Amino acid sequence: MFLNGEEIAAPDPGGRHVRDDSFFLLFNAHDQPLRFTLPRGRTAGAGCASWTRPTRCPASTAHGGQVPVTGRSLALLRKVE
Repeated sequence: MFLNGEEIAAPDPGGRHVRDDSFFLLFNAHDQPLRFTLPRGRTAGAGCASWTRPTRCPASTAHGGQVPVTGRSLALLRKVE
């Protein structure tokens, strides 16, 4: 799931454009590890943090990189500039 913080439609109370961080959320419901291939483009500079169980994330996940996610866990990747 991609959550794009750069395309928030609603303005803030002052009418200004709202911009926030962008995230990829990778879910692995299988009991075995899976590798997720990120789409090219919007993910340049994605950093990695894991939730639930330890997940190893390669140093670079930009532009079609693969991210391994352990079984029955999820990984959260935040775009870093």
